[in-house]
Amino acid sequence: MKRYREIIPGFDKFLEAVVGDRPFEIRSNTLKSSPEEVEKFLVSKFLERGGLKKVDFSFPHSRGITRWEGRKLDNELEKCLRIYPHQLNSGGMFVAKFEK
Repeated sequence: MKRYREIIPGFDKFLEAVVGDRPFEIRSNTLKSSPEEVEKFLVSKFLERGGLKKVDFSFPHSRGITRWEGRKLDNELEKCLRIYPHQLNSGGMFVAKFEK
């Protein structure tokens, strides 16, 4: 969580300026695969402003994580995808679609 704040100073202000209260749709993917960076920070910021739409693909993948290190995360995260390196012989990836 701290890492994104270091990489993108003022991320909260940026998100508010871009999204605000207007309707929006964002399709996001990241090569970051650590839940503490993706689900706990980036996704939580978008969930405060809208909902997630279910993402599906025909290739091997897993659903988003709803528990991490003994903590329950938002059930909406099941709508996201996680692609682990062994599933596609590639790097890991996280995919989400946000809509308000």
